[in-house]
Amino acid sequence: MKRLSDFSGKLSRVVTQIRNLKEKIEESIVVAKLLREIPAKFDSITTSLEQFGDIDSMPFEEVVGSLKIYKEKLKTRE
Repeated sequence: MKRLSDFSGKLSRVVTQIRNLKEKIEESIVVAKLLREIPAKFDSITTSLEQFGDIDSMPFEEVVGSLKIYKEKLKTRE
């Protein structure tokens, strides 16, 4: 979970810094970036979120939460 938390935290901090400079970054762009950059082992959850979720209106933190839950589920199966 550390890498996912690290990456999502860094992405969130960068977005916050950019927004503090009065630049507008849509939440959907941040979510899309996160889903593009996570490891391939998350492909099934990424595909599900893209197909069945409304990525354009889904908050960043909700996506991160879904990914963390999925990762925990993977750990229990290993």
